[in-house]
Amino acid sequence: MIGTTRLLENRDVYAKWDAKSIVYHNGKSVKYLVSVDNAVNEAAALGYEDVVKAEPNFKVNGKSFKYWTKSANGQGQKVSERRQIKL
Repeated sequence: MIGTTRLLENRDVYAKWDAKSIVYHNGKSVKYLVSVDNAVNEAAALGYEDVVKAEPNFKVNGKSFKYWTKSANGQGQKVSERRQIKL
């Protein structure tokens, strides 16, 4: 029993953290997450080589990296290396 609720089956629960992060996606289901100090309101974008160095599986063979964007389809505002991102 949890509180006043009686559980009759297994339940999964997930933590909700009070945290900030930047998640880099390679478009092929590989992500690289960078935790950011919760007290700051912006952080610098990493360079592609920095991400690949930390997560070698991030590299997509046969493709050349151009730039980061804030949208999954690659459209919209470009985010250059070391540019400050508002959180």
